[in-house]
Amino acid sequence: MLKKEIKRNIFFLLLFCFYRLFFFFIFQHQTLSIVDEQQYNKLALCILNSGEFGWRHGHLTAIRPPLYPVFLFLTYKLFGANNYNVVRVIQIFISLVSGYLVYWIGKRIFKDKNIAILSCLIFLFYPSLTIFNYLILTETLFIFLFLLSICFFVLSVDSCKIFNNYNYILFIILAGISWGLSSLTRSVLYPLIPFVGIFIFFVFPRRKHGIIASILFIISVILTLSPWIIRNYRVFGHFVAVDTMGGLNLYMGNYEHTPLHRAWAAVDNPPEIAWYRGHGKELHGLNEAEKQRWATKKAFEFILSHPGLTLIRSLIKIANFWQLERTIIAGMQKGYFPGLENRILQIFLSVFILLSYVFVAILGFIALIWRIFYKRTYFDIFILLLFLYFTGIHALVFGHSRYHLPLIPFLCMYTAYFIYNLPDMKREKHFKTISASVIIFFGIIWSYDIFIGSKEKILQFIKRVLKI
Repeated sequence: MLKKEIKRNIFFLLLFCFYRLFFFFIFQHQTLSIVDEQQYNKLALCILNSGEFGWRHGHLTAIRPPLYPVFLFLTYKLFGANNYNVVRVIQIFISLVSGYLVYWIGKRIFKDKNIAILSCLIFLFYPSLTIFNYLILTETLFIFLFLLSICFFVLSVDSCKIFNNYNYILFIILAGISWGLSSLTRSVLYPLIPFVGIFIFFVFPRRKHGIIASILFIISVILTLSPWIIRNYRVFGHFVAVDTMGGLNLYMGNYEHTPLHRAWAAVDNPPEIAWYRGHGKELHGLNEAEKQRWATKKAFEFILSHPGLTLIRSLIKIANFWQLERTIIAGMQKGYFPGLENRILQIFLSVFILLSYVFVAILGFIALIWRIFYKRTYFDIFILLLFLYFTGIHALVFGHSRYHLPLIPFLCMYTAYFIYNLPDMKREKHFKTISASVIIFFGIIWSYDIFIGSKEKILQFIKRVLKI
């Protein structure tokens, strides 16, 4: 039995390697076509050349979270500047470790090795996440650190259930450090710190341990963020937790010229309707931190004075957040990926991406909501709250399908649970209602995306691929 399991694991590992190797050959000559990639690379090179986190020597910034540029800097320091392929190889390895974390969480929570293995396989072969391994973007590193934090959180709760086992203290500290590092990779997580602390208090089986764990988690996160916060205060003279882009994004997502559909396109608005138009005197002489404070204030002024428009925009942003995954497909349309110019490969990959997302989103959500009704473990509730937070924060700022990718590993776990427990789930009277609700929800969102929000983009891509 053990030999059979070892052979199966070796087979899956080899399959994973060949799968990643196939895409590596496609992307090995890939240049930095995406603006975010170019900026992360520029920041890394500045650290390498001048030892400063800035656009160039003497021009310090906090416009981006620091950890991913530092990751690039360390890679360039060891293997040479602009060595993108080494970065890709490292990110493939990080992705493999993340797959193991998905396996571990699935096994620990669902108490079923088969569900854990399937969760891992769905995650490792999920096409959008696979392709992000080859882009110089934060997704791969962020998902790893995010999953690592969840692993330590689960270990801490489980350890506390064992009488006189004080390992939970170490694990909750490690969870806080991982959460802090995740926040330094992508700033979306740090506003959740106090709320996670409160959740920890209630979820621990003993109130005394819950208080200790909650305090230690918050302190660990703050200590992890503190060197960067101190640096930012010295540079800008103001408190900046992670980056200065958040306030600007909030304003670009909530001002008079924010596009109703695809709100993130406000970044590309022409100068005559750009967010800074008419505010030259107010912005003159302000540093990054001060501009962020100004932009945040202006955004909330607009939100409060236009509640109806804000509500409509937020609903559309929710649809954008959970819309069909077209980031890679749009990149192929724009010619960003020279290795994916073959029409047959484009069609196959587009179908693979879309079907994978539809499959995981629908089955995963059905299983999650079903478990909330009938199992209601602390983990299910925590994951649901994470989903609601991610959706809500992006409904306020920008909703984009790329931003839901960190939640896909959890949907992979619940999809595997659905597959193995469908007979039991069907026996419960609310199963059909839950399933219908999820299908209707996504049906509305995806119909909006196809027929209204991104209609022109989708038609352009179809015409380009089919050469109509």
